[in-house]
Amino acid sequence: MRMQITLNLPGGTKTFTSPVPTVKTYDSFLKMRKKVNVANVGENPRELKRLIKFITKEVFKNQFTVRQFYQGVPLNELALVCLEAINEIDAHAAGLDVKMGG
Repeated sequence: MRMQITLNLPGGTKTFTSPVPTVKTYDSFLKMRKKVNVANVGENPRELKRLIKFITKEVFKNQFTVRQFYQGVPLNELALVCLEAINEIDAHAAGLDVKMGG
């Protein structure tokens, strides 16, 4: 289960695939979730920026920049992309919980 994102970049579209999340990714996710109210991220530019930084740096491991994300994700797909990233980490964490007997 890995996330894909297609960015509209100068020179054409490019698709990126996230690597399998690491423990560090999950730790960063937990910290980000404390700072960002994901349900209302569209109402707070600072929280949106934190979430986008998390997606680019932690979920996709710097395969593209924050600037490329801003320029390459169509506005009507922003909520879906953010939700997919959160669900990607949650799904891996749920697998961890099941394996550990939680």
